[in-house]
Amino acid sequence: RTADVDTSVGYPVQASFTNAQGLMVGTDVKMGGVKIGTVSNVTLDPVSYMAVATMTIEEAIKLPTDSSATIRSESLMGGKFLAIEPGGDEATIAAGG
Repeated sequence: RTADVDTSVGYPVQASFTNAQGLMVGTDVKMGGVKIGTVSNVTLDPVSYMAVATMTIEEAIKLPTDSSATIRSESLMGGKFLAIEPGGDEATIAAGG
C-alpha cells in the first residue's frame, strides 16, 4: 500500500550531493519506506560544484537538523528515490534549510 502525499503544499528543504545522477524533479522522497515529499528542483552550485536538490516535504513531517539524505535505487530496473534518515536532534529543519 502506498501513501499519497500532496506536495503542492509543504516546506522546502535542500540537500547537496557530489553526484545526483538519476535524481530529477518529481522523484519521491521517502522516510522509512513511506513517501513524505518530492524533489522539486535540482541545480548545480556554481561555487562548490555540488548538485543541490530541493525537496518539498509534507508539512506534518518535521525533520531533525542532523538528518541525512541518500540517493537510492528503487529497484534493479532503474528508478531512484531520495531516502531521508532522521537524526536524533530535537531541533528541526526550518523551511528552506
